Amino acid sequence: MAQKIIENFPVKNIFLNSGKNNALEKEIMEKAFNKKIKVKNIHNYHLKIAEFTFNIYSLNNKLDENDDSLVIETEINGYKLLFMGDASAKSENYLLKKHHFNNIDILKVAHHGSNTSTSPNFVKKVNPKYSLLSVGENNIYNHPSLTVLKNLKNSVIYRTDKDGSVKFLFTNKLQIKKQSP
Repeated sequence: MAQKIIENFPVKNIFLNSGKNNALEKEIMEKAFNKKIKVKNIHNYHLKIAEFTFNIYSLNNKLDENDDSLVIETEINGYKLLFMGDASAKSENYLLKKHHFNNIDILKVAHHGSNTSTSPNFVKKVNPKYSLLSVGENNIYNHPSLTVLKNLKNSVIYRTDKDGSVKFLFTNKLQIKKQSP
């Protein structure tokens, strides 16, 4: 997907986690180099685009690709969003010690709802109103985990395997639209 974006759209910068680069990331870096696109390995970074600020974090342990996932926090029209990448419970604990993620409006659940993340302590702290799970129908990993779904029981849960594409429209009042799979 990233390669197609690089080939078909004007890209100025690419942000990668600061961990060890895998084969896909190396391929992306090569395409970026050939097109003279800046590649930045980031750990804690604040990106401002127009009136929006994206706070980007990672554990930066360089040992586990999932734990090095970029976690992105932002606010749009007064709604707090937190995108967890594939971060594990270890990353969640690290991030909770360093940052104040509380009363999140929309949580993009980590790692397709794997039981390696979205711990009870994390969910209690971030207290998401809405949780979005990007998960394939009948996937071989049986994602999402029943434990994760239980942890999110106080949140309105949207799943791409059941609800299809989910759009959050940020107007005066948050609108949520689903397009069946």
